[in-house]
Amino acid sequence: MATFKLSDWEEEEDVSLIGIHSSLPAYRVAYYINKHSDHCFERKQTDHELFTDRIIATFPVYKDYDEKLQTQLYLVANRFKGVLKGVSGTGLFETIDEEEITVTLLKEYHKVDFILKIEQNNMSYPVQKLINDLNKAQTFTSCYLLDYFKLKNKDYLIFE
Repeated sequence: MATFKLSDWEEEEDVSLIGIHSSLPAYRVAYYINKHSDHCFERKQTDHELFTDRIIATFPVYKDYDEKLQTQLYLVANRFKGVLKGVSGTGLFETIDEEEITVTLLKEYHKVDFILKIEQNNMSYPVQKLINDLNKAQTFTSCYLLDYFKLKNKDYLIFE
């Protein structure tokens, strides 16, 4: 069977990703981003769910909309830590086993703690300025631009 390749095909996405390293919980990260930038992140009513074979991982999502630049911004934790409980044995010798499980949203960036997704309409959002502002705040260990095209599962970043 013949295979056809599109030589002029370019994936054009108006999405930028910022990786944030921080040991703070998600609500504190959102607070400090609001404090050190012109944003007002608010937590969405529903968390982002990722179904694995053993557990349903939920990731808190914070959303902001920049009216001036018509840009949607999402802040999401990249890791979920949960406890999987199981019962072994029967009757009198029944014991409850607990296993700590860590699920990563974007496996390509498994060391990143939080991901800031910026959906732009016209690529006019000052991404580098935001990165510089967050790094100057000294609240986060580091913030830097991530390569969106390196991701294998871009569907994990659909929050609406």
